[in-house]
Amino acid sequence: MPPVIIAAVPAIAGAAVAGFTTASIALAALTIASSALSYMLSPKPPSLKRQLTDNTVTTRQAAAPQQLVFGQAMVAGIPADMVATDGNQFLHIPVLVAGHEIEGLEALYFGDEEVPLDGNGDATGDYAGFVRALVKTGTATQTAFAELITETGGRWTATDTLSGLAVVYVRLKFDADVFPNNIPNLRFLVNGWKAYDPRVSGHDPDDATTWEWTDNPAILLASYLCDTKFGLGADYATEIDETALIAAANVCDETVTLAAGGTEKRYTLNGSASCDAAPREIIQDMLGAMSGRLVYSGGVWLIKAGAYEAPTITLTADDFVGPVTVRSLVGRRQSFNAVKGVFRDPERDWQATNYPAITSATFEAEDNGERVFADIDLPFTNTASMAQRLAKIGLRRARQQISVEVRCSMAAWQLVPGDTVALTFDRYGWASKVFDVVNVQLRVESQSEDGPAMSVDLSLRETASTVFDWSVADEGSIDPAPNTQLPNPFIVSNPSALQITTEDVTVDTVTLKRPRLNWTVAADQFVVSGGQYEVAWRPVESPEVPWRTLPPPAGDQTQVDLPPVEDGTSIDVRIRSVNSIGVRAAAFVEIHAYTIGGAASGPASVDYGSVAGSASATVDYGAVSGTPGATVDYGSV
Repeated sequence: MPPVIIAAVPAIAGAAVAGFTTASIALAALTIASSALSYMLSPKPPSLKRQLTDNTVTTRQAAAPQQLVFGQAMVAGIPADMVATDGNQFLHIPVLVAGHEIEGLEALYFGDEEVPLDGNGDATGDYAGFVRALVKTGTATQTAFAELITETGGRWTATDTLSGLAVVYVRLKFDADVFPNNIPNLRFLVNGWKAYDPRVSGHDPDDATTWEWTDNPAILLASYLCDTKFGLGADYATEIDETALIAAANVCDETVTLAAGGTEKRYTLNGSASCDAAPREIIQDMLGAMSGRLVYSGGVWLIKAGAYEAPTITLTADDFVGPVTVRSLVGRRQSFNAVKGVFRDPERDWQATNYPAITSATFEAEDNGERVFADIDLPFTNTASMAQRLAKIGLRRARQQISVEVRCSMAAWQLVPGDTVALTFDRYGWASKVFDVVNVQLRVESQSEDGPAMSVDLSLRETASTVFDWSVADEGSIDPAPNTQLPNPFIVSNPSALQITTEDVTVDTVTLKRPRLNWTVAADQFVVSGGQYEVAWRPVESPEVPWRTLPPPAGDQTQVDLPPVEDGTSIDVRIRSVNSIGVRAAAFVEIHAYTIGGAASGPASVDYGSVAGSASATVDYGAVSGTPGATVDYGSV
């Protein structure tokens, strides 16, 4: 990938620079990437929209861009292959989750359901015996999956190492009850990009094996700038301002008190991006995660995080060598007084979620009572509180609307975009008024007897320390009501209170016992309404006999009769629920080795009194309950 420079010093064409014969030459000695605010307010390119939507579904594609994972993120992957073996009993799926080395896999998900794994990568719980997930983190020296080689019969070989790519090999064992909807949607919670941190003892910028996982935006941005595969290929030793990097990283790691109690880091960076996005877009989103700025000057990158810096330089009218242009308001299209947008919310399955809108009654009043929203989306932010802090900085920066264009003496040449400077100018009533330095240009005038005349053009915009103020009172909360309280249709409840009763029946003059199963319906509306039960039994004396199934009773039924058996027969019985979409409960409710005999179903006591009839008359007393062997007095017959 050719290097992409966000902002560079332009070449000077057609000018005899050595003799300064050109009337006026403006050298862009210092330039800056657009502020995170202005970028986020611009129309979103398709690649950014993908960053907010593409983490939901794992899909097979003939050709797909590699994925970058920063911090911790939930991502879908791209299957590198799908192989069925052992008569379609096993399905082998190596999934590419990142185009670079990662720290590791935190969790495997089927849709929004976490699949717990043990230390060997085998599933536990409901998926025990049916799922295995193994990880290769993407090192340059990684080997191929030995299990994949063995179990695919040579389709995968020892040379298929996928070095430099993070891969999760998932093996599924087919079972219609465990996977009722065929192949599940595979998703992965990943601890991603490993980076060099100059603050950490033992890290070596030239030895990637010493680097570690981080969610610090400044550290990740510096690492991305230096990356030769996806980034700009900058040389860390000569092209990264390490002093500024450390300062920015420390700002990001500062703690902020939360309204609900506890603290969090001021800024973190957690999310994924597609490598087919332009580096400029990825860098801008990374800057957005810390309300930061990136400056390129003299071949060196300078990274700044969103925090107030008190000015160390004050310029006065004596330093102005040209006209001062002041604009007190921005255009209507750039003006807003409220901010809304989305962020990645782990509490809502890592989906793009609206953070509480940032509004201001003061700003609305200034705009004649009309609320005007701007959308600031934060694809690399994963807490609502952090998203609100970033949005509020964006709003307050936007309301600092005074901008200044001024030509100064060389005293201003020490300023760098992203610095602050104080202006004292009586004409406008400014006494050490603080401005952000947006741009700095060196101007070289035509040569004179005293040599070339040089000055500095400054572009400034007002700021204040309050832009970055935040308190727990500013923090709003996400709607605490869940989007749905519907039960999970893939978790099926079984019936309860299973018991067996019996009644006498006569079959060809032989008295037998008919078992009857009784139960309480499942506490699952997906079973009761439209579902059914699987019922089976077998004699204990013949365990080799397969389970004998009965026609499935409907989900709202509470009993079913088994075939008659001889008194004293021992049987096993079992029952489980099947819901309305065909998903079966994970296990059966069973009664083992129940011996038929004893009480027969029917009235607890019956008094028939005297019955008149002929000697040959037949009297049917119905079923009688009682203790086996007891005498029942029916009276005179």
